[in-house]
Amino acid sequence: SHHDALPIKAVVSTQSTGVIGDHIADLVAASVEGIKLAQAALEAHDFAEALHQASRARDAAETSFSDPSILALLYFPDDQKFAIYIPLFLPVGLPLLVAYLELIKERRKKSKSD
Repeated sequence: SHHDALPIKAVVSTQSTGVIGDHIADLVAASVEGIKLAQAALEAHDFAEALHQASRARDAAETSFSDPSILALLYFPDDQKFAIYIPLFLPVGLPLLVAYLELIKERRKKSKSD
């Protein structure tokens, strides 16, 4: 289950945008807690409890990693977002930028002539 929790951490840490829901955080916390309880049970030689806690931790980790909100983050990296949004906003943004630069030129000419 420790190995199941690592991919979740990798996905979350690579996301510059995107919101990870509270239910995912709860599942990850349950997984980490299960790992700790399993380790404590192993140290106490309570193998049945260790197996139970490790299974619980693995189930929580797998559930959180296969959640649709996490899967959506995996399939839309930043470069794909740029590929989608640049064709949409470039036709609007470029004329605005050109108009802004012309406005600056006119103001500079006007301030020099005054």
